[in-house]
Amino acid sequence: MQRAGTTWWHSLLAQHPRIHGPRVKEMHFFGHDAVDRDPSELAREYALHFPRPPGAIAGEWTPYYMQGRNVPQQLRVAAPDARILVLLRDPVDRYRSGAFRRPDRSENAIRRGLYATQLARYLEVFPREQLLVLQYERCLRDPREEFARTLEFLRVDSDFVPKSFERGGARSFGADRGLPTELQERLVRLYEPEVRRLADLGIALDLSLWPNFAQLA
Repeated sequence: MQRAGTTWWHSLLAQHPRIHGPRVKEMHFFGHDAVDRDPSELAREYALHFPRPPGAIAGEWTPYYMQGRNVPQQLRVAAPDARILVLLRDPVDRYRSGAFRRPDRSENAIRRGLYATQLARYLEVFPREQLLVLQYERCLRDPREEFARTLEFLRVDSDFVPKSFERGGARSFGADRGLPTELQERLVRLYEPEVRRLADLGIALDLSLWPNFAQLA
């Protein structure tokens, strides 16, 4: 998810000797323009973005892919064996960070917090074992453990340790600014069914790390 540490985690993965990828983190390859593309052409063109030496893996990380309604089906066509990483953050905190960064897009920031709805689209077309859902707050608390878990999921050497776990990304806009009480309560009410539904989708989270939803832990 946008504003959930993807830049930070991407920078750590990029240090691994067996992980390669395009120069840009977010390719925005999939979206509305890809809907009517020939499937074989879509797969061929996407694969061209990931040259790599034998034995290496490659990928990209575009937060929009969680929001784009047609992206799971497009990705399934282009890369059916993809290992999909998802980073989630307390949706109210994520909203605050995104809204203060781009106040003109606050409604879009609200929609981005509908995690269960978006993950369900992926689980309709990909096997559950091809998705790893990470929790931003757990990555902050236990970066070594969560990074090793990420590498194990990607099937590369999980003993690798990057030079530093310092957050080169994931800085939170508006971290020292609270939301109006009425808006915060509205968001909690909106997101609570989505947070509850994550468990039904088999997504294990430590809700004690999400202060706005700790009552559900």
